[in-house]
Amino acid sequence: MLRSDFIQLPPTRHTKITVGGATIHVTVEGPVYLDSELIRTVGAQLPAFGGAPGSNGLSEIEAVIEQRDPAGDPGNEFAWTPIDATRVLLFQAPSAPGKWEGDVTASGPLAPGLFRLTVKELEWFRTDDASPIRPLPNQVRVARRVVFADVFAL
Repeated sequence: MLRSDFIQLPPTRHTKITVGGATIHVTVEGPVYLDSELIRTVGAQLPAFGGAPGSNGLSEIEAVIEQRDPAGDPGNEFAWTPIDATRVLLFQAPSAPGKWEGDVTASGPLAPGLFRLTVKELEWFRTDDASPIRPLPNQVRVARRVVFADVFAL
């Protein structure tokens, strides 16, 4: 017997970065959903459930500069460490769905081969332990998952 398990396909995204000195301008575009059960039940209250200020239930883009250990193997993904001070969360506005845009500022000079920009789309969802029938907002449990990721050499 053959099995065919469900695998979520990544969304189509077009990412453009522009490097100008210590600032990297990031634009991500693509089709999105505008309504979900989570948006209807939690919506603007999402920051109270662990979301960042500005979280509204729509997917978010996290952009961060990562640095490679100079002594490490460039092909080893574990040689890269995020620089938390550069982490930026980009929100899509309901008036401009499917577009995330913002700037990531480097904390110092970006040596070629030692730095990269990682861009991840994070989608909010209600977890399995939440009440399935008309939950009160304080009974909803939420989490995020990565639905798209891309890496750019700097």
